[in-house]
Amino acid sequence: MGRLKKGMNGPISGKVGTVIGSSWRGIEYMKSLPNRKVKFSKAELLNQEKFKLTQAWLKPIKNFVNKSFKNENKKLEGYYGAKSYISKNALVVDSDGVHIDPSLMKVSMGTLANSENITVIQETPKTLKFTWNPEPLPDTSLKDQVMLLAYDVANEQVRFTTTGRFRSDGSDELEILAGSTGRTLEIYAAFNSADRQRQSDSIYLGSLVIT
Repeated sequence: MGRLKKGMNGPISGKVGTVIGSSWRGIEYMKSLPNRKVKFSKAELLNQEKFKLTQAWLKPIKNFVNKSFKNENKKLEGYYGAKSYISKNALVVDSDGVHIDPSLMKVSMGTLANSENITVIQETPKTLKFTWNPEPLPDTSLKDQVMLLAYDVANEQVRFTTTGRFRSDGSDELEILAGSTGRTLEIYAAFNSADRQRQSDSIYLGSLVIT
C-alpha cells in the first residue's frame, strides 16, 4: 500500500493505483507499473476455450436445465449439474478444435424411467409432433409430464416445455420459432414426475432441419 508523505501535497511512497512512488538520493519520483503479459500454456488456453464454449452452449437452455437437473445430486443441481455433465461427456477435442456433440449431451438426468419409442416429426411449418408409448413403466405414473426441447444451437434460440402433456396422452406438440426454415434443431425429450421430485434421463432424438 502506498502513502503520502507530508500530506496531500507530499511525495508518494509505495504503490498507488497504477503508479509507484520512490526516491533516489533524496529525489522523489513516480513511475508507471509495468504491464504484465501473461503467457498461458496450451493446456490453459484449451481449458479457457472449453469453459467459454460450455457457458455459451448452456446459456439459452439455462431455464430448462434448472428444472431438469434437480433432486439427484444436491451439490450439482440445475445449471451446475448440466455444466458438469457437458464438461465430462459432451466436449469433443479433435482436428477441428473444441466443440460440443449434441448427441452426447443429456439435458435432463434422473432415476425416473423415460418412455419407450419416442419419436419426433415436423408436423406443420410451425410445429413439431412428439409421440411415445403411453403405457406406464415400473415406478412411473400416468400423470408424469413430458419435457421437450428443440435447440437451434447456431442461432442460440430454443423452444421448450417442462410441463407438457401426461405420459398417458402418448403425444404432444412443440411450437417452432418463426423464421426457422432451413435451420437445424437439436431435439431432446424427457419426463418429469407428477410430484416434481424426479426426472428421467433425456433422450436425444437427433438433428432436424426445418422445412
